[in-house]
Amino acid sequence: MTERVKGMTVAEAKNFKWAEIVDDLGGLPQQKIHCSVMAVEGLKKAIADYEKNQTIKPAGAKASLAKVKQAKIKAYFAKSKTIKAKSKRSNKFKSK
Repeated sequence: MTERVKGMTVAEAKNFKWAEIVDDLGGLPQQKIHCSVMAVEGLKKAIADYEKNQTIKPAGAKASLAKVKQAKIKAYFAKSKTIKAKSKRSNKFKSK
């Protein structure tokens, strides 16, 4: 099957049938036909996984992600400055 699928487009490979494997091999015993069915099912799952991971992200997606990261970093540092300022104020009032 892999030799037959090489060079096909994804659309062509999606339409590959288990019966083609059986025909290429000159037939299979009844108890072995499930092997060709499982091979084609595996191919279709691999194609589905490939297509899922190949989704095209909008052009602004990277830019907005960078903005989110920057906002988180600014918020973190702003929070840490506030904590430091509070701790300095509380140290002034501690008795010695």
